[in-house]
Amino acid sequence: MSYRVKEFGRGRICVEHDALRSREKAAAVRAFLGAVDGVNRVEVDEGVLLLEYDAARLGHGDLFQIARRLEALTGESGA
Repeated sequence: MSYRVKEFGRGRICVEHDALRSREKAAAVRAFLGAVDGVNRVEVDEGVLLLEYDAARLGHGDLFQIARRLEALTGESGA
């Protein structure tokens, strides 16, 4: 499976990932991210994830850890 970062800026990330085309995986990702303190908005549509977050609360290290957990949750690697 592959992914593509469509946008990455302070407080906003948009990523396209093949695993997110699955309704079950998209729902699991939406639920997981929606429960993360500091996440303001989560949308998943047709394989594209839009994440808006409070950059004062979530730094790059936090985002990396979240990405690793998502990888485990979906059973997909980012490569």
